[in-house]
Amino acid sequence: MGGAGCGASYAGALCAAIALTSCSGAASAPGGGTAAMASGDTTIGCASDPRADAYRANLTKVGASGLLTFVLVASVPAPPAIDDNTWQISVLDSNGTAVENATLSSIRTWMPDHGHGSPEIPMASPNPDGTYTVQPLYFFMNGLWQVTFNAQAGAVSDAATFSFCIGG
Repeated sequence: MGGAGCGASYAGALCAAIALTSCSGAASAPGGGTAAMASGDTTIGCASDPRADAYRANLTKVGASGLLTFVLVASVPAPPAIDDNTWQISVLDSNGTAVENATLSSIRTWMPDHGHGSPEIPMASPNPDGTYTVQPLYFFMNGLWQVTFNAQAGAVSDAATFSFCIGG
């Protein structure tokens, strides 16, 4: 076991514990408390967090400005889970018509309780059916993750955030 890597099972568990505690200490729970962690348990419980959306295909969010609507058509895996995820997104105008020429930029993954995002930068690519494939959405640890989409469609711009409890 002579090295600083995380390959061995004991070393891997130790590295995972260090990674979880190095974010910002204890996770903040709704109401300002601290999320409870059982002794030896590295899972931050967020399953009942009221900030988390319940995953379902075609989950819809109206943009912050009310000008565009964002639809999470599908997620692979479904529901979103730890590791690489791929989402299919649709952007709708105020009439509910799919916007095929939108520019999805500044897609941001964020853990609000830890104050960090993912090291991967997600990109959106258009599909022939008017949806957009967004990848990689890399959720590397348990907890509440937020994914914010900023879209520009002609002179209209708007943003929406999807929030999921990843890993329980």
